[in-house]
Amino acid sequence: MIKRQMALELNLSGWGQLPARPYPEPSLLSFFQELGGELIFIGSDAHQPERLGAGLNPAMKLLKELGIKKLVSFEKRRVNWVSLEGKNPS
Repeated sequence: MIKRQMALELNLSGWGQLPARPYPEPSLLSFFQELGGELIFIGSDAHQPERLGAGLNPAMKLLKELGIKKLVSFEKRRVNWVSLEGKNPS
């Protein structure tokens, strides 16, 4: 994934059901970072409007604990960096 510049998804749906944690496990996010992975994005698998954003608060806490300072979003297959610190990353 890293070599091919593919992004890893932090999926929030696990917080709304068993096992009550995100997919993938936080240890895999850390391992991804240790290997040099930077492209991380958030997905929610919200199949109902009321589920959109469910799990976002614990996800933000987890990202902060892991030292992740930026995420990516995509527009027309182009990477856009999104700062978690309130400023636009380069």
